[in-house]
Amino acid sequence: MLSLETVFKIEEFFKELKLNKDLTVTVVNGVVDIEEEDYITLAKTRASEINELQKDLQSYEKYTEKLEEQTSQPITEFRREFWFLSNFSECKIEFNGMIFDNVEAAFQACKCPKLEQMKQFQGLSGKEARALGRKISPIRANWEEIKGETMQKILIKKFKDPKLAQKLLDTGDRHISHVNKWGDTYFGVCNGKGSDYLGKILLGIRKQLKEKK
Repeated sequence: MLSLETVFKIEEFFKELKLNKDLTVTVVNGVVDIEEEDYITLAKTRASEINELQKDLQSYEKYTEKLEEQTSQPITEFRREFWFLSNFSECKIEFNGMIFDNVEAAFQACKCPKLEQMKQFQGLSGKEARALGRKISPIRANWEEIKGETMQKILIKKFKDPKLAQKLLDTGDRHISHVNKWGDTYFGVCNGKGSDYLGKILLGIRKQLKEKK
């Protein structure tokens, strides 16, 4: 990043050249040209320094333009720096009097009709919890009606963690969407179709966090 000190140095240099009546200074395509022989050695050396600074400035402008473009794109993959958005990412979730190691484990446990059954999801990774959740039979009779609300409650608990809350705030105004390839069109979007309920929950929590700031 170009410092304010560097910018001031450029400005002061040009002021100095313009105030010197014995010195003819022209700028063509961002390149300083000094004509008077009496000043040529010193001035051209310094002009070279300024031209290098101008190149740095141009590079910085291109960098910021690219960065602005990147930070305006929607978040559709919960990987790398956005892994914390994934339900599989590690975080302690206290729910129904139990502690789970991730959102997925807490969510899958809620399929169980009895609290005692939920305990088997404690200590499981997200992948293990999802696999076990598919084996629960029978599941709660009203699961389809409450699964959206259940996910929302668990995610609200997740982002009570100050560090995770700040990470969510750091996504700024970027749209968040749970795009997937495994056919989840309730919590996400697959092949362009889906209600994207997970994405909407995350956006809602981020909005609430911003309002509290």
